[in-house]
Amino acid sequence: MAALAYGSANPPAPIFVNSTTRAIVEYISAMSTALPVMPDLPFFFDTPAAHHFFSNLTGLVRPGVPTVPLYVNKRLFVTIGLGFADCLPSQTLCNASQGQLSLAASMNNASFIFPSRLSLLEAYFRSVQGIYTTDFPDKPPIVFDFTNVSLNSDKALTPLTKTVKGTRLISLKYNTTVEIVLQNTAITGIESHPIHIHGHDFYILAQGFGNYDEAEAIKGFNLKNPLKRNTVAVPTGGWAVIRFTTTNPGIWFVHCHIDTHLRLGQATALVVENGPTAHDILPPPPPDFPKCEMKRETQRVELFSLSGKTTRKENKIQNHTFPLDLLLTSHLFMLMATFCQYGNRLLMESSLQPVSINLFLILASSRNSTFFFGK
Repeated sequence: MAALAYGSANPPAPIFVNSTTRAIVEYISAMSTALPVMPDLPFFFDTPAAHHFFSNLTGLVRPGVPTVPLYVNKRLFVTIGLGFADCLPSQTLCNASQGQLSLAASMNNASFIFPSRLSLLEAYFRSVQGIYTTDFPDKPPIVFDFTNVSLNSDKALTPLTKTVKGTRLISLKYNTTVEIVLQNTAITGIESHPIHIHGHDFYILAQGFGNYDEAEAIKGFNLKNPLKRNTVAVPTGGWAVIRFTTTNPGIWFVHCHIDTHLRLGQATALVVENGPTAHDILPPPPPDFPKCEMKRETQRVELFSLSGKTTRKENKIQNHTFPLDLLLTSHLFMLMATFCQYGNRLLMESSLQPVSINLFLILASSRNSTFFFGK
């Protein structure tokens, strides 16, 4: 058995760990004494090979276990991509007066911001207003040729790169069957985005390249034995269709699993209302639910200018108290624990001029922690 990493960013990451993992799996009852042979693996940027592998996987159908729901109550068309947003007042290193914009990633041109005053889950449970809104758009604000890479050189289409920051969520009633078309875009570059949903598994009905065409795509929907997952790698310059039923009340994060894209705002959350029985109601938090306080620290932040020179600035981190449920996810729980131990390893804001698209893609695609973290 052998596996290697797959890279999809275009332009490609300047540093990519092209390593192969190998293992020998042998059954106790195996009679063969032949030596294992290393298989020929595709090139690690071979998108057609990766797509062929992913799109041909099917799910296990078990008797008595519900399969993909056929009737859909709610449909969403969600574009995912990268771009830029206006500087926020809290972003002291982003100078709007000099024409700077902050890096951003978005869904339907909505760039997600974590609340700083109260967690989403606590705000929902206690009906606190002003923490989030439930007006996440069901479709993109502008319909265009989503996967056309020439958009990056057309100055008339520059507004497509602008996103709006906010905490905009999707409100859903209990037991709603939701179908989401996830459409990748070519704005500022193309790469696969692994979209992850917390609290619910979903069926992957179909995947493809180019712009989503409903009439054609439906012909290829797998409604018999589709994969059931909680993460789908939306193809580079392509789309994926997922379907699930909301049977888990609460607030559930939806985000790109590339950490830099998550930090830049490629996320939203599902607000699933309580169900009809006592088993379908969100329970209250325990009275001893812990909190983690971040201490004031000084750290150095590295910014990359258009000239290629590196500038360094000192920035103060204010005291913040974060309820752990603010993070909503298991991997971010671990990240929070790290923050408690190492307060100076905080994600910081960054900014680039809007014309520095290629530079941004290289930095983001390389997952270079120097760019996003202090030292």
